[in-house]
Amino acid sequence: MDPDYSLVLEIIRESESVSAGMERIIARCNERLPHSVWAELSGLSYEEDVEKLRDWLVNVHAADPPGLKVAILYFGLRECPNLEDDECDISMDIALCGIAEEPVNKVALPPHTEVNYVPKEPYADSAILSKIRKVLDSIIIEPEDEDEDDMENGPVDELGTEMLGLTYANLAMREVCRQIQPELLLGDRESRHIAVGWDEGDIIIMGEVSKGQFRVLANG
Repeated sequence: MDPDYSLVLEIIRESESVSAGMERIIARCNERLPHSVWAELSGLSYEEDVEKLRDWLVNVHAADPPGLKVAILYFGLRECPNLEDDECDISMDIALCGIAEEPVNKVALPPHTEVNYVPKEPYADSAILSKIRKVLDSIIIEPEDEDEDDMENGPVDELGTEMLGLTYANLAMREVCRQIQPELLLGDRESRHIAVGWDEGDIIIMGEVSKGQFRVLANG
């Protein structure tokens, strides 16, 4: 297993807070690709989004709850056009849908999945994910050769988007699921899994909701 992915799983299971977990993944990113942007990203208020995300998910379940056949609530990370900021063309957000099949050994999505639930308000509108994307989008990489032009973004941007997006989304939804009554997430089911990840990349079976409890998985 990729060591960075293993670290993300460990952070989800063990970090006491969202901020503490983000500090660990940012430190790893700085080890791999040193850059001043990591210090700027460390200064974001990572806890501020959780209450908003919790209210969004509660409202979604109140207005448009998933049906009995939804086995997995999947919170998918995606990049999307930014229509509210002239300085950054691309934003990052979470979109919710439901999947009919059970996860494989509580570790991965099945190879063939059927989306059987999309709420009327699927987007979380995460302020922190948008801020992460804006900070990364502003990077200018100075070339090693002084005759070359400056390069925008590059591998630092790619690493930050993938790893910080994946880690933050999982930690934030972990905290949201801890704060919400399990019965709201379950409906009439005995249990339901929570998956978080990139639509075209790593997807983590982050947790499981059952009668009276939510427990973190993230076993990889």
